[in-house]
Amino acid sequence: MGEAEFIGMLVIALGTLIGVAVAIGKPLSENTKAMTALTLNINHLSEKLDTMDKEFKAHKQEFEKYKEHVTDSQKRQWDDINKNTDDIKEVQHKIELLHPEGR
Repeated sequence: MGEAEFIGMLVIALGTLIGVAVAIGKPLSENTKAMTALTLNINHLSEKLDTMDKEFKAHKQEFEKYKEHVTDSQKRQWDDINKNTDDIKEVQHKIELLHPEGR
């Protein structure tokens, strides 16, 4: 094998190695970029979910306070209704005593 053949084979071997490196390196580089973008997106979504979770917990606490307020308010209303019903019955009884039927 002569010097020219050796250089030719070396050029072909180097060309092949460079081709294989490019064929492997380019997809790896693109994959790395895609993974980085996905990681950033997942981190962003995670932060948003954390924020939404905090807001939901705050909203849930406010709603529980509101429910307690409404429950207390309704209890007061029913207490007043029952008191007024008792007062009405008492007044009706007094009226019946003052104006008996048949007179």
